Amino acid sequence: RILGNDGRVAGLECIRMELKEFDRSGRKTPYPIEGSEYKADIDMVIEAVGQRPDTSFIEGNGVKIERGGIVTVDRRTLATGRKGIFAGGDAVTGPQTAIEAIAAGQRAASSIKRYLQGKELSPLVERDGYKPIAISSLSPSEEETQEKARIKADEIPVSDRRTSFTEIVLPYSPEQAREEASRCLRCDLEVGG
Repeated sequence: RILGNDGRVAGLECIRMELKEFDRSGRKTPYPIEGSEYKADIDMVIEAVGQRPDTSFIEGNGVKIERGGIVTVDRRTLATGRKGIFAGGDAVTGPQTAIEAIAAGQRAASSIKRYLQGKELSPLVERDGYKPIAISSLSPSEEETQEKARIKADEIPVSDRRTSFTEIVLPYSPEQAREEASRCLRCDLEVGG
C-alpha cells in the first residue's frame, strides 16, 4: 500500500512473500507471510506495467483462448485448433524470457514451413539448408586482425539525469552503429596480445 503525506508519496507498506506450489504456467505462487509487515520510506513510485497480448480478435474463429488470454496450442508444434494458424511466445506461455520467445518462433517457423509444404507437423526444428563451417578453417582477413576499440555511446548530461527518467545512454547514430558493427567478432583470433 502506498503511504502519503501532504499529497506526496512518503512510504510503502509491504509484506514479505513466500513462494509455494506451482501454478498452471509453471511459476511458484506467492503467499503473504503473516506478521512480516514493514514500512519503507520512499519518495517515488515507479509502476511496472505487465502487458498481455490482445487475443480478442481471435476468439470464435477456431482458436481457443484460455483464462488470462493465453492461446491454446499443441505445445510441440505450436499449431492452434484452426488449420494453418500457429502461435508462440508470450501469447502461449504468458510472460517468459526473450530466448524462450525466440525458440518458440523457430519452432513455429519450422511447423509453418512443414504446413506450407503439405508435410506432417513435427515437434523438431528443421535445420536443413545450413552447412556448418569450422571457423578455424577460414583464414582471417587483414581487417579482422586489426584491433578496433568499442564505440562509446553518448550519454545525457548528469544535470538532466536528476530530474527525469530519460535513458542515460543514447542510441548510436547510424554512422556509429555501422562503425561498431564493423568491429571484429572473431573471438577465436588472438590479436594484439
